[in-house]
Amino acid sequence: MKLVSIILPTYNGAKFIKESIESVINQTYTNWELIIVNDCSTDDTAKIIEEYTQKDSRIKVITNKENKKLPASLNIGFEHASGDYYTWTSDDNAYKKDAIKYMSEFLDNNQEIDLISCNADFVDENGVFINEFTTLVKNRCPLQLAKQCNIGACFMYRKEIAEKAGEYNTEMFCAEDYDYWCKIALAGRIAYSDKNLYKYRLNTQSLTATKQATIKEKTLTVQQKYKKALIEKYKKINKKFYLQKIILPKIESFIFKKEKNGTEKHYKILGIKINMNKKPNYLNHYKRAKNWIKKYTVDNKGIVVTSKTKKLIYPEVSGYFIPTLIKFGNKELAKSFGNYLISIQNSDGSWNEPSGKTSFTFDTGMILKGLWALIQNGLDENNKFKTAFLQGADYIISRQTPDGAITTEDYSQWNLPYGKKVPEAIHLYCLEPIMQAGEIWNIESYKNCVSKAKNYYLKDETLTDFKTLSHFNAYIIEGLIDIGETARAKRAMDLISLEQKEDGSVSAYPHVNFVCSTGLLQYAICWYKLGEIEKADKAFNYAVKLQNKSGGWFGSYGKNANYFHKEEISWAVKYFLDAIYYGQIAKYGKFRIENFCIQVGKK
Repeated sequence: MKLVSIILPTYNGAKFIKESIESVINQTYTNWELIIVNDCSTDDTAKIIEEYTQKDSRIKVITNKENKKLPASLNIGFEHASGDYYTWTSDDNAYKKDAIKYMSEFLDNNQEIDLISCNADFVDENGVFINEFTTLVKNRCPLQLAKQCNIGACFMYRKEIAEKAGEYNTEMFCAEDYDYWCKIALAGRIAYSDKNLYKYRLNTQSLTATKQATIKEKTLTVQQKYKKALIEKYKKINKKFYLQKIILPKIESFIFKKEKNGTEKHYKILGIKINMNKKPNYLNHYKRAKNWIKKYTVDNKGIVVTSKTKKLIYPEVSGYFIPTLIKFGNKELAKSFGNYLISIQNSDGSWNEPSGKTSFTFDTGMILKGLWALIQNGLDENNKFKTAFLQGADYIISRQTPDGAITTEDYSQWNLPYGKKVPEAIHLYCLEPIMQAGEIWNIESYKNCVSKAKNYYLKDETLTDFKTLSHFNAYIIEGLIDIGETARAKRAMDLISLEQKEDGSVSAYPHVNFVCSTGLLQYAICWYKLGEIEKADKAFNYAVKLQNKSGGWFGSYGKNANYFHKEEISWAVKYFLDAIYYGQIAKYGKFRIENFCIQVGKK
């Protein structure tokens, strides 16, 4: 029975550390040592640890004299390790009872393997199941380490491979594990199991939650550092070794699950069956989308909220549909939308949500996008759209705080699943027409509004972190592009590219296995605007293949989808058309609807 050394680094982990320690004590495998490295905690962590060291001699504690952060704390812990096998855990996570037994026996029985990676549950702060690691990280093989960290939080490795790999890199804080797994992959061999042995808590105060931007930037660094070497090594190794030699449950998650339908192969990704070999007929998809707009336009006044709301017009979406209608040559319908919208404007310059009960700053900003497009395209008779625009812009300025934040009157509808919220920073997406009007009409209050908002929001390092629905995250990023902050937007989209799967999809939220149709189309638009055509095309093509026969899109698709998953949303059709437009601009430098129809018709 080999000794297993388990390192538990902790900093202010009092809330969950009892559960973490208990999960080690309750292991069916008993020959272990638990080395807790207390990294200068200021809460009750030390007191809790002391209680356990008094009860169990297998538990030891090391207290850092200064806060050294995770990688250094891991190194300190392993310096004191006496085991044959190594692993480490976190103060907010927990092992299932057979975890150490399964992984140690696996290494006993497979001497050619240096590290075993297992499956885990994602749970919320209350321990409620959300998803499984292997449903999100499908392509689990060492070669895939060149593209993503696919080891997860449940693993065990040999002391000998640790000696070859060396210490955890203290300069790679927030991606020290990914860096280390790449070193092990180059020095030895890794196996993957779908055996579920761990609970990974999505804790809002964890490093994963609070340092997301840093994690993604360091992840890019790791990929750039090891990609070439990993590809050179593992392209020479027969991948079947990992399927034939390592007999594990559900090993098909090593690659995408394949099914046959006649002579064509289909891939089941994120729970959605998509024919990956068949190229979209873009002209047909475009025609369907046009028919959807025609069907769900109400009396030429505006577009509906969803396919189920019948005659209920959505002012916000009708507003930002106007620039799209103009781009695609339907100026008369765009004017008709504009005429209706100015007829329902509130006396304070704002607009309400569809029920007409509550005004929202964001909704007002989206309608300003439409009015500005009408003005700029010479479609404003008697300056009626300009008058409404000025009133609306003044309303938005009235909602700006002295420090620059743009607020709304009511946040009660801004709650999302998984404890998420619609971020206030989506108001950046409102600023482009105000910025342009300020410059063209030389209105200082407009210029000051945009300047203050930019200064306020850009100070937030987590501004573009993928911590909300992709639809709202993309609002922020496209808003940055539109107000000239392309460098910040590009950095954000580089990090989103880490979330993009081989098929082009991006999950609706981190840690879910369904996609948001409109969010994916919006990401495609952002990539097109930034000149990242390959990434944009992949996202666009995936989204296009989700289109329903009606020409519309449900808000989300896949297992446990929960964003308008049974209703076709009007804004998805708008962003489909915008993606066509900006794709043509990115590829050909110009867009004309006649040329698009000819080009896609030929293809």
